[in-house]
Amino acid sequence: ALDVQKMGLVSGSVDYTYQVADGNGSDPYQAYYDARNRDESTKSLVPLNWDQRHVLNAVISIEDESWGLTSINRFASGIPYTPTTTFDRTRNIQMMNQGRRRGEYNMDVRLYKNLDLFGLRTTFFVSVENVFDAQRIDYVPELTEQELRTHESRERFNSLYDYRFDPSSQPRPRLVKIGFRTGF
Repeated sequence: ALDVQKMGLVSGSVDYTYQVADGNGSDPYQAYYDARNRDESTKSLVPLNWDQRHVLNAVISIEDESWGLTSINRFASGIPYTPTTTFDRTRNIQMMNQGRRRGEYNMDVRLYKNLDLFGLRTTFFVSVENVFDAQRIDYVPELTEQELRTHESRERFNSLYDYRFDPSSQPRPRLVKIGFRTGF
C-alpha cells in the first residue's frame, strides 16, 4: 500500500494485492461427490473459483475547504472458469478452472460542496457508482441460431436469453445519487 500525503489540494492512496488460491476443489463436498459418482478426484492443484490474482485500488481526492472530488478506482484480474469445450460428460477434472474471465475495472466518483445555509452547515453532493456502467461481457450467454429457433417454436413467457442470463453475475448498473446533508 502506498499513501500519498496531502500535497496542496490533492491526496491519494494506492494498494495492490497479489494472491493465489489453488486447491483440489472449490466445493468442500467435492471429494464426497467424486466418490459417490465413482469419479476420480483431482490429484493436482487447480485454480479455485475465487482465485483472483491481481487487485489494484487507487483513491484520488481533490479537496478544498468548501468542496471536494473523490475518485475510487479498482482493477481486478479475471477469475477462473471451466470452459465448456474442456469440461464434458467424461468429467475431465484436471481441466477444471483452466479458463480465465476478463479483468474488471470500476470507478466511483463523489463530488460535494459545503455551504452555510440559514446558519446550518449543509453539504450538497453528487455520487456516481460504476461511472462507466461496466458489465461483464464474458458472462453474457452466447446463443446459436438453432437454439433460438428451437426455443421460439414453443410458446414461452421468457426468451432463451432470459433463461440463460444470470443478472447476479453482473455488477450493479450505474447509480447516480444527488442529495444534501445538514446538521446543527
